[in-house]
Amino acid sequence: MQTLLNFHIETTKEKLTPRTGVAIFGEYLKGLNFENLCNRHIPNSLHHKAYDPFEFIYPLILMLHSGGRVLDDIKEIRLDEALKTLLKIENIPTAGAVTKYLHRHGSTGELGIHHINKSYLKRFLKSIKSEELILDIDATFIEAHKHNTQYSYKGEPGYMPMIGHVNGGYVIHADFREGNEAPASKNLEFIKSCTAQLPTGTTFDRFRADSASYQAEIFNYCDKENCWRRPHPFTASEHILSLASECICSPRRSLSVQLNI
Repeated sequence: MQTLLNFHIETTKEKLTPRTGVAIFGEYLKGLNFENLCNRHIPNSLHHKAYDPFEFIYPLILMLHSGGRVLDDIKEIRLDEALKTLLKIENIPTAGAVTKYLHRHGSTGELGIHHINKSYLKRFLKSIKSEELILDIDATFIEAHKHNTQYSYKGEPGYMPMIGHVNGGYVIHADFREGNEAPASKNLEFIKSCTAQLPTGTTFDRFRADSASYQAEIFNYCDKENCWRRPHPFTASEHILSLASECICSPRRSLSVQLNI
């Protein structure tokens, strides 16, 4: 027999938001001095009365972290009065203004983001200074349905950026690529770009990737340059042969390649 549920529904004039997690993330960004870094490294809008770079980038990041898929979704942040109150956001540009800003400052803005990332990278490296430094690279598919997107090997349209992670978490570098570009394309160049992001005197201890990076030029580069520390006397190619021979002797063992470079 159904009875009355033990709660009451009342109206309220308080501001409510479904994005409490995004509010915590927004406070975290402010604690990282993100506003000053944005305004220092990312170019200003051409109009003297326009928003500053942080006012463009900050709500855009909040929108993406709350599940936004297109620039028009920034209106969800603009309409969220509770979130704006919590984070003390006064101005949020329209989707059209954000689009114009991003188009106008494409390559310069990307360079500014690299500078910001390097600032945070130094902080991250200090937190893991007692650990080995491991670079992971992998292509990540992003489904998109813009008119100029290309179909990937997955059979869906979108983009296939190459992402470099340090110790399984921190994104050290990214190369935005078309969806039809092979995951094995330009991997050596990408590894060099990841290495260039490190502070002077810092090197990777290990490099880890899937079969898309099983390329002679990558092995030859790592053996020839001798620019990364070697935890043991194996060269990269010798280590692969060692692993392969173990797999031949133990057929049930799968080959998971981690290069000790």
